[in-house]
Amino acid sequence: QTFGIVTAFITSAYDVLAPWANQIFAAATAFIANAYEVLKPRAEEALTSASALSARAYELLQPRAHYALDVAIAFAFSIYEAMAQPLVKSVVATVVAKSQAWSQAAAADPYINATLSKMHSASHAARLHLDAVLAMASENLATMAGTSHVQAILAHKQVEAVVAHPFFAPGLRVLAYSSLFVLFVKFFRKLFRARQAPPRSKAPKERKPKAIAVSAKDGGFGSRGGDSSKRGKEVKSKSKKTGGGSARLRGVGEAQLRTEENLPSTFELVLAPLKALLDMMAVVCRALRSLLSSRNEGAVIVESGRTSSACEASVIAEAPISTNSSTNDEPARKATATAANKKKRPADPPSHQRLLATMKGFSEAVTSAALSQDGNLAAAVSTDRTLRVFPGLVHAGQRPLDTPLIANVPLDHGTCCSLSANGRNVIVGSALSRKVLAYAIVPPGAKKTKAGLMLKRELASAAHKRSMCVTLLAPNSKFFVTAGSEDDMSVKLWSLSGELVATQQNKQHAQFGASISADSRLIAIAGSSSARGGHVAPRHGQVSVYEVGYHDDAPASLNLVMSVAGHTRGVTAVSFACDCVHLAVASKDCEWSVWSTHKDEPKEVARGTAPRELPFDLIALSPFAKRLVGATSKTLSIICVNMTGRSTLIETIDNTGHAGVSALAFSTDGLRVLSGGEDGKLRLWRVESEEKAGTI
Repeated sequence: QTFGIVTAFITSAYDVLAPWANQIFAAATAFIANAYEVLKPRAEEALTSASALSARAYELLQPRAHYALDVAIAFAFSIYEAMAQPLVKSVVATVVAKSQAWSQAAAADPYINATLSKMHSASHAARLHLDAVLAMASENLATMAGTSHVQAILAHKQVEAVVAHPFFAPGLRVLAYSSLFVLFVKFFRKLFRARQAPPRSKAPKERKPKAIAVSAKDGGFGSRGGDSSKRGKEVKSKSKKTGGGSARLRGVGEAQLRTEENLPSTFELVLAPLKALLDMMAVVCRALRSLLSSRNEGAVIVESGRTSSACEASVIAEAPISTNSSTNDEPARKATATAANKKKRPADPPSHQRLLATMKGFSEAVTSAALSQDGNLAAAVSTDRTLRVFPGLVHAGQRPLDTPLIANVPLDHGTCCSLSANGRNVIVGSALSRKVLAYAIVPPGAKKTKAGLMLKRELASAAHKRSMCVTLLAPNSKFFVTAGSEDDMSVKLWSLSGELVATQQNKQHAQFGASISADSRLIAIAGSSSARGGHVAPRHGQVSVYEVGYHDDAPASLNLVMSVAGHTRGVTAVSFACDCVHLAVASKDCEWSVWSTHKDEPKEVARGTAPRELPFDLIALSPFAKRLVGATSKTLSIICVNMTGRSTLIETIDNTGHAGVSALAFSTDGLRVLSGGEDGKLRLWRVESEEKAGTI
């Protein structure tokens, strides 16, 4: 009866809806034809624009694609070499042996066998039931398809056109596969979220856990290397086990009285070998990662320096050992090992002819770095809460560098640092406490004093509302300047005794860095006048230049004297030359410029575009304003600045080794430049040869 009622309803619905369906099909066809005629010219224009855009994108991204391909190939070869090691083979053999032993033990377990038999019988019954349902459904469908009105619907020309459409069958197939994939994902999510069965071990009677007092001797809070955290976890686990409301049967006959609710689920038992195999693969991956990291830690510190201990260990391990050799062969073996050591010594990436030295030691990213005026010291701070000073840079590239001097920033990390003119002091601006700390430097070779860094005093506490983006010590060592970040746009002038001399509010939306002229008279602040980093008017000055006023040879005031404009995006970095006149500016509009500040109004003397149209994040100007070094996240560009003509690009160092350049400083002799990056390393580069130092 139900089937008859449905058949009558479909017949009447077809008779009523057939005219409307024809009208709808006709209207849709006309609408599609009109839309095609209207949108065809726009589609051709869009296609032309997309083709031009894709060609431009290919030109811009081709160098990066080649670099990424080289990196991927090198990584693949390194993974292949690591997989070929005997250690990996032994681990894989152990995994296979353990998995086979586990499979044999699981096959002998009666619970697993009983569960598998139950699953087999259940699946057989489900298959029989499914066959019966499919047979009944096919019979009903055949009966329905034989009726006249269903035949009329299938014979309609629009229905035939839809079924004959080339996308009809693939669409149904994609819909079916998508449904199966969703069901598969839901099934495995429920499967892996299922809880495991409680352990089969005995437990004490139900009682409340007592508080355990752990002394410092037994590993309390005051002891070093104590296990207080582990003991706390054990107390929590005991309280969970004994304090729960779901009690289990304990004692003799537990296996017979255990209910089916405490048994592992069927899918847990079936997929347990796969889970064990995945755990073993994770162990193998961790072992490979530790192996590769131990290799990378043995890199060479300086190009012409010593060979690392890791390389020596590998040479010793790979050298053939003969038990029959005599003592006379010992010098020959040493010579062979030395030759192999020289051949297989890993080069410090990147290996470039301009790279003089690589300074390591930081475990996290470098936030700021500075060079002393004599070019012998380099100071840097990192997010690993350390301050390091590297001496002996004048001999970089000739002999190994001296051991760096290390000091900790108390309970914080430094965001900026600056060296004094005599190279005996360094100031650090902290991030969270917003303090300015002064450290004394005792270089190696000092008489009656051990080399190191000593915290002398705290110059300022809570200097700004937010962390400082820059802390600069004046070249005349009479004051220092701090600038805020985020929503703190203040610029403050401090005396060396820690007294606040003057404060100015920079009328910008963001501040990124600063630079002080060599005569300690002008201070340039790099900023952006756009709230969201968008375009601004070229005449809108985004570099504020302040003048320090003196009274009785002491800093007394801070006044805004000029604003440098000329860029359409925010300014990322500024740098004064040692001639106290020229100022270099880098902007997000992919351009750089050099300005003359010896008059009241700044005058542009040189301008250029950054290579590959990638904006410079940092910039450094040589002492005589003849060379300009700009840094992006991975490249360094050396540019010859021409005040009367067009500036030229000398060289672009594509692979600096830094994950991102966070510091850049020029030496006062104009020969070298220092860079610091997020990889925790400092690198010293040669910009000019010693024969081109200049003439005074």
